[in-house]
Amino acid sequence: MSIMNGGTALIKSLENEGVQFVFGLPGAGQYEATDGIYNSDQIQYITTRHEQATSYMADGYARVSGQPGVALVVPGPGFYNTMAGLSTAYAISSPVLVVTGSPHYSHGGEHAAPTLDLLEPVCKWAGRADSPGDVPGVIQEAFYQLRSGHPRPVVVEIPTETFAGEGEVSFLPSREIEKVTPDQEGLKEAANLVAGAKKPLIWVGTGASDASSDIRELAEFLQAPVVSSRRGKGILSHRHPLCLGMVETRFLPLTDWMSTCDVILAIGVGARFDNYRGTCKVVRIDNDVSTISRQNDHTLGVLAEANDAVSAILDFVREQGVTGRNGVLEAVEKI
Repeated sequence: MSIMNGGTALIKSLENEGVQFVFGLPGAGQYEATDGIYNSDQIQYITTRHEQATSYMADGYARVSGQPGVALVVPGPGFYNTMAGLSTAYAISSPVLVVTGSPHYSHGGEHAAPTLDLLEPVCKWAGRADSPGDVPGVIQEAFYQLRSGHPRPVVVEIPTETFAGEGEVSFLPSREIEKVTPDQEGLKEAANLVAGAKKPLIWVGTGASDASSDIRELAEFLQAPVVSSRRGKGILSHRHPLCLGMVETRFLPLTDWMSTCDVILAIGVGARFDNYRGTCKVVRIDNDVSTISRQNDHTLGVLAEANDAVSAILDFVREQGVTGRNGVLEAVEKI
């Protein structure tokens, strides 16, 4: 346990979570955090000319690196300027952390516009540290939320007096993310549906990013075309002959063809399938139980990590002696 101010506690907590970059615009109420970054050998501070850029840059970093992006902005208008980037990150499922302040209570902070109350539409979780000693626990929980389940933005509010005030601080290790235990019965049923399909289609989203090689093997083995959501682009190379590209409702040749499939295997996809499925059966695989329960337009929902699920289905269809379908590549070329 050490005595330090909240700004230093924040930066050291970010270091414990492996953060290497913070995108921010220095300003009132966060000078101690800026000093902490200056004294850090691990974190590089990338400054912007407008707060909106901080959340967009954190989103871009998260998409490219696969690691949470971190933005640090002043309270009030500074924070509200990040909302466009936060809403984009929420829609695209990017793990973005925005750390902001709140006015000092003695300076009329009780009359300031609320921050946390406005966040539900663009934020997975929000927390507040009211003392330097609270900071490590709040940051630990923030990163747990970023790394577990469905990735989406989180926000941490640290009041000015917490940034500047000193107190006893005990640092915490990064919280371990428990891997989802696969639903074995559900996987068996999913594998049976895929094995019996005459015209299967694989649809990949952000939750399938860790299963790229297995998805390619499964697609090639089944001769099943692959489509993607926006965040699923690149999981199967667009140069691959089985890749149909990104799902786009306005591209009628693709949506018409999708409606003729008899089974859609959706991996890590948060979208609904009402506009695409026709009469086909939909198998939804996701590691977030809330996605499976909320998006209930599927035939079968299976709780599992994408790589575990795809590997199990691939093993099953190989054991069953399933053979690839003829004429698929020719059909893909025409779309």
